[in-house]
Amino acid sequence: VGIGQNKAKRVYERFGESVWDVLNDNPDQLCEVSGITPKIVKRLTAKLEETKADRELIHLFAGVCTMTATNLSSIKKTLGKEAAKTLQQNPYALCLVHGFSFRTADVLGKRLGFSEWAEERISACIGFVFDEAASRGHTCVPKDEFKGMLLRELGLGSGSAADQRVRDAINNAVKDKEVAVAADMLYSRLRYDQEVAVCNNIAEMLCQGADPIEGIDASISTF
Repeated sequence: VGIGQNKAKRVYERFGESVWDVLNDNPDQLCEVSGITPKIVKRLTAKLEETKADRELIHLFAGVCTMTATNLSSIKKTLGKEAAKTLQQNPYALCLVHGFSFRTADVLGKRLGFSEWAEERISACIGFVFDEAASRGHTCVPKDEFKGMLLRELGLGSGSAADQRVRDAINNAVKDKEVAVAADMLYSRLRYDQEVAVCNNIAEMLCQGADPIEGIDASISTF
C-alpha cells in the first residue's frame, strides 16, 4: 500500500509498541511520519480492514499451530468472519473445521484457560474418539470401551467423578441425537445413519428378487 521497509521502520521508531493502537484508533497520526501521506493511510486502513479476520486468527493461534492461507480460509468458511471471537468463546468449535482435530483445539482451549472438565471439551472429544475408531475401520464402539477411550484422551483419571462426568456427557449426546445406541454399541449419528441406509438398501434388493446378472465375470475382466 506504499509502505516499504524504510517507511515501516520510521513508523515503528515513531510509535513503538503502540503502533497497533494508532492503526486501529487513530491512523491519521501516521501522517506525522516522513513519507506517509493521507492517500497511503487511506489505502492502509482499507487493507487492514480487509485482513482483520486473518490477523485476529494468526494472533489467536500464535504458539498453537502455524496458520496457512488454506487454514485461514477453512476456518472463516466454517465459522464466519467473527471466527476469532467464536473460538475465544469456545475453542472446541475448531473441531467443526476440516483439517483440525480435537487435539489442536485442546491446545488452544488450555491456552485460553478452559478447564479440562469443561462441557465443550468433553463433547468435542466424543466426536474425536468416534473419528479415531473410524480410522481403524470401526463404525461403532462398545459402550464400556468407548468410555475408557474417552477418559484416556481427556486425561481426567479413573475416579468416580471423571467416570460420572463422561457418562453424563455420553447420555446428553444420545438425548441430543448426536450419538446413537444399538446392541450395546455407540455410534456417531452420521455413521449410524450410513449403516442403517446400507442395511435398508440390501433388504430392498433382496426383496426385489432380481434376475441373476449374466456374464458378470467376463464384464469384470473386460473392465
